[in-house]
Amino acid sequence: MEHINTNMRFAAPLRCLSLLICASLWLPAMSVAAQPVALDTNADTATTDLAAVTSRTASTIASTTSVAASAKSNESAGSAPEAIPQPRPIVANWMMTDIAGKTHSLYQSLETHNKVVLVFWSSWCKFCRELLPELALFEQVQNDNALRIFALNIWEDRDAVSYLDSRNIHLTTMLNAEGLAERFQIRGTPGIIVIDQNKQEVYRYSSDESIIDAMRSLQRLALSP
Repeated sequence: MEHINTNMRFAAPLRCLSLLICASLWLPAMSVAAQPVALDTNADTATTDLAAVTSRTASTIASTTSVAASAKSNESAGSAPEAIPQPRPIVANWMMTDIAGKTHSLYQSLETHNKVVLVFWSSWCKFCRELLPELALFEQVQNDNALRIFALNIWEDRDAVSYLDSRNIHLTTMLNAEGLAERFQIRGTPGIIVIDQNKQEVYRYSSDESIIDAMRSLQRLALSP
């Protein structure tokens, strides 16, 4: 009976000691678990800042790309150097004798007139028959030193002088002017070339023009210096 009591005396302190040890281990754990968890607001802020930087960078890249594309487009469309106008070639001098036996030269005529008009014609040419009377009248009414008109007959199969006389057309006329027509690359009639005092060609009649258009061009040239 005494043996049993002895064990009981030691059992109670042991249980108390066990409870103290468990409490010492459990209470710190509970304290740690009970502590509030702090949110990492710095991480969210960093994420937000990174997104903003990324957005600004993308915007800058897009703007730069747009400017570069626009500059390249402008370069391809309008940066080509302007073509420098080339000076017109100097017309070579020539000399011919008219139907009255008088000799004329281009350069000599330009000394007394502002411009020289060369009209290549044939009597069988419909438009020449329309043009020549207009030229004869025009020469009569214009300023004496404005234009000097030469009627250069080419590719003729009739009597050119008789044709002019029958129609009372008075122009300084040269016959057999095919060589001069070749020099000026005349390919059809009428052919009209205007040469100014710089000895340069300033007008050439085009087949797209009417005779009225050609006469207007001559009037304009007669009035210009």
